Amino acid sequence: MHRAVVALLLVAPVALPARAEIRSAADCAVAVATDPTAAREAAAQWKSLGGSAEAEVCEALALEAMGAAGSAALILTRLAENPRRALPPALRVAIYEDAARLWLEDGRADLAAQVLDNLERLAPVTPARLMLRARVAAAEADWARAAETLAALLDVEPANARARALRAASLRLG
Repeated sequence: MHRAVVALLLVAPVALPARAEIRSAADCAVAVATDPTAAREAAAQWKSLGGSAEAEVCEALALEAMGAAGSAALILTRLAENPRRALPPALRVAIYEDAARLWLEDGRADLAAQVLDNLERLAPVTPARLMLRARVAAAEADWARAAETLAALLDVEPANARARALRAASLRLG
């Protein structure tokens, strides 16, 4: 979720929170850190008042903080896949990546893979996305695909210790 919040902070004006209201990504980050449940309620109110994509990302961030990764992933997936939403390309990519990560955390590797497939039609593959792909393959116990994806990642980032460790485990389990 952190990528989407960072992307929103780059395109949204930063304001200090006023009372329990949320009207910006910066307000959201503070509110979620303070009280995720209240932040979710405030994000829903913000959304009803025209908060648009920022409000939806805020609600997802609050849900993630509350431990509801699947609900947060669903919100982000719907937001990213909605062609009528005018989102900056970098924000749409960040939202897709966060959705995939959250689906994976929720134990839904199948949905994470679908989100990554949609994302790869929009943007070139990145090392972070290769790691997500490898984690999806590992979650599905497809050790050969995980090792192959991690080998591609290590070609780009040979010092990535996390990728090396996951590749070693994939090779051992495959």
